[in-house]
Order: sequence, then structure tokens, then C-alpha cells
Amino acid sequence: MDKFSEKNRIFLIRKDESIEEYLDLESIICPSEDIELIIIDKFRDLIDSTYKSWRRSKFTLYNAFKKEIKYSLNKWTIEDFDIIYIDTNRIKVNLIVSDYTNSIRTIKYEYKKPTASKNNIGLIPLGIKEFHKRSKYDNWKQYDLMIENETLKKEIEKLKEDIK
Repeated sequence: MDKFSEKNRIFLIRKDESIEEYLDLESIICPSEDIELIIIDKFRDLIDSTYKSWRRSKFTLYNAFKKEIKYSLNKWTIEDFDIIYIDTNRIKVNLIVSDYTNSIRTIKYEYKKPTASKNNIGLIPLGIKEFHKRSKYDNWKQYDLMIENETLKKEIEKLKEDIK
């Protein structure tokens, strides 16, 4: 393991989803209205793999005023981002999310790594998009009912086609 893999990394995600890396929080000088999130990517541990070893991170989120936050929207909260697998083309991530009842679930998604990327921080905006899809519902139960309703609609359409 090289020393670089254990260093904390600081990233700024702008509202336009561009990502910039900084040496420390103090060096971020940017109008607050341009900032979506500041992320400190802390070394968690090293995963050994037959392909190659890879770094697991603990992501700490900060707002534009450099205060640590939990990302929340409509009474939903992102509890954690957990990288569960990395290969040359993709990263598999578990996004741990709670609703207002504190019911916690894991949203699994994949981040396809851009070939020019020096880091994997692009998985955060993608996770936030996944989070936004769920947070428009009141809670997990309402989300589950919507999924079930969509499935039933598709089955009804299929049955209608079969009857014709």
C-alpha cells in the first residue's frame, strides 16, 4: 500500500456537477451559491483482491460553509456511502438511506468510471441522484407501493395485449 492511498482527499462538487480536488478545507475559496457539497474522502481500509487492491473510503459531507452535514431532503437522510467493489470499469456502491421514520435501507447502484478520472468521487453525485428518486416519496412504504403499482400497471398492459 502506498502512502497516497491513506491520505485524506478533499473535493468540491459544484452545482454544475464539476469536481475539483483541494489540499485542505481552508484552500476552498468559492462563492457558496456555486457549491453543492464539499467531501472529505477519508481512508477507511484497504481491500485485497485478486485483480488489485483498492481503497475503501469514509465520505464525510460538508456544506458550503464548511460545516459537517448529513445530506437530507424531504425528511430523508443519506447515512453512508459504502463502496463494496471496484474493478477497472465500475464501482459498486451501497447507499444507506433513512426516511423520516428512521427506517433504513440500502440502495445498490453502480458507478461507471470515466477513463480519465483520477478519483472515484463521481459516485457521490450519482448516489445523490439515486437518493432524490426516493426522497420525493413520504417514506419507504409509499415508495414500495409505487413500485408495486408500476409493476401491476405493466402486468395489466401485458394482459390486455394477450387478450387482443
